[in-house]
Amino acid sequence: MQYPSITEKACGRLAEELLADAEPVIVDRERRLVGGDDRELDLRPVAQLAQELKSELSDWDRALPKDSFEGHVAGRVHRVLCDIDVQILDDKGFWRYLGLRYFWWLATWREDAFAGGDPGKYLKYVNGHNSTECVLVRVYLRGQIALEASGSDSNYDLASAVPEATDFWRSHITRVNNWKYPALVRAFVEMQRDNRLLTVPLRKFARSLNRRRSSFWLREHTSLEAGEIVEGLREDSDEE
Repeated sequence: MQYPSITEKACGRLAEELLADAEPVIVDRERRLVGGDDRELDLRPVAQLAQELKSELSDWDRALPKDSFEGHVAGRVHRVLCDIDVQILDDKGFWRYLGLRYFWWLATWREDAFAGGDPGKYLKYVNGHNSTECVLVRVYLRGQIALEASGSDSNYDLASAVPEATDFWRSHITRVNNWKYPALVRAFVEMQRDNRLLTVPLRKFARSLNRRRSSFWLREHTSLEAGEIVEGLREDSDEE
């Protein structure tokens, strides 16, 4: 299966052109087809989804935190991409192509760094290198994590369960590897949904949770056990 990929160097050139009001179709000029046989990966479902989500963003309540839109679309982004071969999904160049060609509008809306025009500050949001920073990759992973944590094959509700998540998912789920523990993710998200901690106490709670995680193999815990751990830590933090 052949699929489109963009080099890191080309990503920088294309991003500069796109910021100068070029159309995303210019990305095809720099794409490389990589992979095995002559069949090319069908990206029409991705293109269609991108257009649908872009239309939804135009009607989105701008009073809501931007992160809430990531949660809103995470399930559908994951669903349309999850059946693609894992070797393709492991290629950062593939994510660069998708981010520049179909989801440039999302990255530039989501991150203020693009307005400054400094590639050193904005490229990380489209180059696919860092999964917690690249906007499209982190949206996809948020959907995957929410699905896994739900214990179902179709329920993405956890991805948008905390409307005012700000950097909750990026800082406290993906960056610190809590995503590896589905039961823990579910308990953590549900706690924040039902009894939201603000930024400073949330950071304190997260540090306590990460210390506890280093002492226990939480992937083996049931949802009930993970919930009890989170509840106990929350009670401890409330008493401080």
